[in-house]
Amino acid sequence: MSRYPYSADGRIAVPANADWLDPLLALSLPRQSPGRIELATGVLLLPEHNPVVVAIQAATLDVLSVGRFSPGIGAGWSAEEFAALGVPFAGRGRRTDEYLTAMRILWGDDPASFIGEFSRFDAIRAAPKPLHGARLPVLIGGNSNIALRRAATLAEGWYGFNVPVTDIPERITALVSRDPVHVT
Repeated sequence: MSRYPYSADGRIAVPANADWLDPLLALSLPRQSPGRIELATGVLLLPEHNPVVVAIQAATLDVLSVGRFSPGIGAGWSAEEFAALGVPFAGRGRRTDEYLTAMRILWGDDPASFIGEFSRFDAIRAAPKPLHGARLPVLIGGNSNIALRRAATLAEGWYGFNVPVTDIPERITALVSRDPVHVT
């Protein structure tokens, strides 16, 4: 069984009977929420999904929420989960980066084409387009140095989980400096 990376004992802090709702489906309900409530996933494991489908779902949520949606994505940590889906665990970071690139192309181009290591499509139309266009604000989840680098270079924000309060200043400094590779 994979070791959970965000706890000292390697066990996940969430009980087995917790409601693990699909993040994209769960957010489709509160579209008429009052005020200016922002919506985000925390986090959707992007390499476990088809980037064309996720791009359309995220754009739909952005439109339904009148521009208040930010997809929070992560690369994942459970090898067993990837195996159950038939997705290779190795290379999940590269797959995450590539899928995000493909999604931004789908959000911005019409028709959209992309050729990558893990995904390819040619002259497809993906609708709707996010209200933010290709720069729909993406949050990167994870506490590793690689996740911080991904947040600083490919996204508009970071979703840290279970980060000790004492570690937050170091993480923020790393993100602001855009050089999180040196974070310990």
